[in-house]
Amino acid sequence: KSPRVLWVGAEEDGSLKGLQKNIENDMAAIGFEKEDRKFTAHLTLGRFRSLTSKETLLQQLKLHKNDIFGAINVKSLSLIKSELHSSGSRYTSLAEVLLGPN
Repeated sequence: KSPRVLWVGAEEDGSLKGLQKNIENDMAAIGFEKEDRKFTAHLTLGRFRSLTSKETLLQQLKLHKNDIFGAINVKSLSLIKSELHSSGSRYTSLAEVLLGPN
């Protein structure tokens, strides 16, 4: 199966995983099922409708597989609804939470 999403993993200090676990527990308390998948901190870079050259993509990924793209401080977390349509993706911001020091 061809890839549809391009993402990069994110190194984190455990606070993001803790936040994810808290959200998952809160959602379970109101009836949502917990994820079976292990949480992976990541940043989605893009989506593909179709991949014309899988080999070209793989070559580029191999060239940059050990690159470090920098560090950022995250100041807020947004809950985004993603809907896939034939005309493309539609994103709706549902909520935003400002993050501060513990």
